[in-house]
Amino acid sequence: MAFLLGCLALLTAPVQAAQAGPYGDLEGLAADMAGSLREKTAARKLFLSRDNIKDALTGETANASVHLARELESALSKAGFVLSPFYEQAEGALAVTWRLEGAQAILFVHVEGVKGDGIQALRFVADRRVFPPDAFADTLEIRAARLAGRLLQGKRGLRIYVNPIIERRWRYGCEFSEYLTLKLRAALAASPYNEILEDRPVMRSVGEMRALQIQAKALKNLAASEAHYAEANAVLEGFYLAGDREVHVNVVLKDLQGRVLSGGDDMIPRRMISFSLVNDGAGEKAEVMDTALESAGGMVRIGTTRGGRYQVYREGETLRFLLQVAKPLQVHLYNINPANETAMMFPRDGSDGLLRDGVLYTIPDERQTWDIVVVPPFGTETVKVFASTKRLPIPKLSEKAASRSFAEGKRVAGARGKIQDALADAKEIHWRDLVDYYRGTAKRHGAELYEETLFLQTRPR
Repeated sequence: MAFLLGCLALLTAPVQAAQAGPYGDLEGLAADMAGSLREKTAARKLFLSRDNIKDALTGETANASVHLARELESALSKAGFVLSPFYEQAEGALAVTWRLEGAQAILFVHVEGVKGDGIQALRFVADRRVFPPDAFADTLEIRAARLAGRLLQGKRGLRIYVNPIIERRWRYGCEFSEYLTLKLRAALAASPYNEILEDRPVMRSVGEMRALQIQAKALKNLAASEAHYAEANAVLEGFYLAGDREVHVNVVLKDLQGRVLSGGDDMIPRRMISFSLVNDGAGEKAEVMDTALESAGGMVRIGTTRGGRYQVYREGETLRFLLQVAKPLQVHLYNINPANETAMMFPRDGSDGLLRDGVLYTIPDERQTWDIVVVPPFGTETVKVFASTKRLPIPKLSEKAASRSFAEGKRVAGARGKIQDALADAKEIHWRDLVDYYRGTAKRHGAELYEETLFLQTRPR
């Protein structure tokens, strides 16, 4: 709220005479601003946020906010100011607004004291050409930078593990989520006070596996397992939901116990997005796996040794999955490839499927004689885990079996409870009936059931 009040004060405060250019570049404009501020204010410890550099008419930031903030940071330091990352610890907060008039940019600079005592707004006039060509354009990249600024405002000493932005309902990734995650990550990495962890395998050797199992005993929040093993102390999560004209993006920064540290959201016009918002393969499988209604309940977590929730594997690469449960559970793990060929990956080799809490399991593990290698067909690979408090019968999967849950590619509306009851008696089912089979069978046996789905992309080398 302090930033908004600062901008309102800027628009209503008395304005001193214009500081005229001409400026050869943005560095010169910033240097003039810093010099004028040094003469007009006694404050020497300033808070500067790119979110407080914005269009005077719309209140929006743009690329100009990023460019000017960068130059002001340097110019203010050279002029003897100290920049504080925390508003409350600064002697004054710097606010800049601009309006465009033909070939000129009119800028107003104001310092608001933390206690409300400020200086008159300083007015500067510059040729728009001193700004980079994209300065006043609104782009997806600047939207990502804005979100990053909101997340890290006042934050220091964080080691952040970045999860990809995924679709909110079906929880899959796509071209848009890949790009936005990349740009958000880059914007976060620009912070001098926090560290963005580089992508790295969660497990690289059998020797490391022993250490990870020890760490697993202390892990209470399974949702933050990858971040825990990467030695992070914060996790970034994000979702998007596409509308007809806008895409709602929401990002949240949490600690490893799941407590929210900060958050931000944005409504991005679809005209600004040149990337696909859908993942046809994952969208179809998400409906079949009913990811919108599944619940892991904090009891089961599946990932890979690569870490992250949206991953791309190339032909010939080997996959290894990580499984962890928060209490003893019977686990059944399935893989559905892009051709809809379905296989059970766990239990195998005589295992009874029982997993204990406090242990990080690999599938396959080093003792087993089989590997998971990426081969055609390429596309979206779906991995589904069912974890229950009681041992459940394993169904035989057959393409010849008629699907009860789906007809002509659409889920049968209504009577879902009856479908699940009928499937609980079946010995042989269609792969599209997996979810209703396990939900019906768990109910029949009085077992609690937890589910989680992981989507992977496989591509030619």
